[in-house]
Amino acid sequence: AGMPFMEMENVAAYIEGCKALGVRQNELFLTIDLYERKDMRQVVLNIHALGRVAQTIPSFQGPILGVKETGPNRRNFTKEQLEAGRNVPTKITLGSYGGATQSGHRDTSRNIVKGPF
Repeated sequence: AGMPFMEMENVAAYIEGCKALGVRQNELFLTIDLYERKDMRQVVLNIHALGRVAQTIPSFQGPILGVKETGPNRRNFTKEQLEAGRNVPTKITLGSYGGATQSGHRDTSRNIVKGPF
């Protein structure tokens, strides 16, 4: 199609730009992955990663692609709340079917219900 060297340089510049914006190393691709269509899955992964990272840039006003980057979600529980949480049974202790008991009752709240609705 045009000048292969210039096209590959352009792709390499794009990858460097992704790095500068903070796209993680494992979400980048090699120039040859795109240019010779060797690993298009990695290229698509990179585009989605760039979309995620772009949402963290306050001045970015473009379209949104991908999920939003998560941030810290600190929770401050009181001593009483932590103590109360110790007495709540976990899924592991509820039995192999998520709530099976000796009487045979099972938690069916998450079962798939077939229509009509």
